[in-house]
Amino acid sequence: SARADLRTFLGQSGFVPYTVNAFPCGEFQAPVVKAKVYEPDWRQAERSEYTLGVARILAALLPDGVEAGTISTVPLGFWPKEDERARHDAAHALRSLASRLHDLEMETGKCISVALEPEPLCALSTLSDGVRYCEDILFAGTSALQESVLRRHLGLCLDFCHQAVMFESVAEPLIAAERAGVSVFKAQISAALEVTRTLDRADPWGSLRAFTEPRFLHQVVGADVDGRRASTWLDLPELLTRPPSSDIATLRCHFHVPIHWETTGRVRTTRACLEEIRDPVVRRRLPRHLEVETYTYSVLPGGTEVGRLPGIIAEELRWAAGLLAREPAAGGFNGHFF
Repeated sequence: SARADLRTFLGQSGFVPYTVNAFPCGEFQAPVVKAKVYEPDWRQAERSEYTLGVARILAALLPDGVEAGTISTVPLGFWPKEDERARHDAAHALRSLASRLHDLEMETGKCISVALEPEPLCALSTLSDGVRYCEDILFAGTSALQESVLRRHLGLCLDFCHQAVMFESVAEPLIAAERAGVSVFKAQISAALEVTRTLDRADPWGSLRAFTEPRFLHQVVGADVDGRRASTWLDLPELLTRPPSSDIATLRCHFHVPIHWETTGRVRTTRACLEEIRDPVVRRRLPRHLEVETYTYSVLPGGTEVGRLPGIIAEELRWAAGLLAREPAAGGFNGHFF
């Protein structure tokens, strides 16, 4: 009855719940989340059951005429990408989930697809990692029929903040995904923090101290003057106790900030990386399901009053809509859900 009531409300309000962010499983606004956000991971049955439950709810909420929904999820888990046993165990669970999602589609007529969301310093750190995993492990060695089901229900989620933190563009991995037949079902329009040595030569990284907070994990990646990844820190406090070496020119921190921000004090954001959306190569391959993912309002320096949130969220959406509309692409670019 609760699902029916929500479906009615959504329909009357003109809302289409086309995607769900099921990366967190538990209290995402608990006092301390950190690496717990990756638990349970894809080796554990709880993750599969939780995700299938989300899929059933999403299928029930999708209105008539909308037959596809997407769910973003953890990038396998929070373990080294070299752990082959863990990667194969996760693939086994994901294949089983795809089979159940196929059954759900036969039952409801709704195709629900799950998108692995690469995140810095995880088992899948970049979109390129995700493409290789799908091609080499997840879809490999399966029958033609099973592979068809897997490709229909399993794929990737592109997060612009995460790509920027890893100093990776989005065009090349999107092309690689297309060539490999790996679907990028969903994109998250998001921005990270960035500081450079030239902004403050006396204390170039000190401005990040204001963003140290106990709730979320804020991975940091450093690059040299040529933009090549050179150093990593698991969390922001670690950076402050182990400062970068002299060859590091730029740091990017996995701290989602409002996407219309460009600078805040001596700290810049990676908003400029979102301009890649205007590249025709990217535009043509941008998935239909888009989500602005800024979840850190409550932990921004100085906090954010609840009463201000509607205005900030609206401003983010207006900025993103303007970015998407600057140079509309032929062939249905304006048909995105957003």
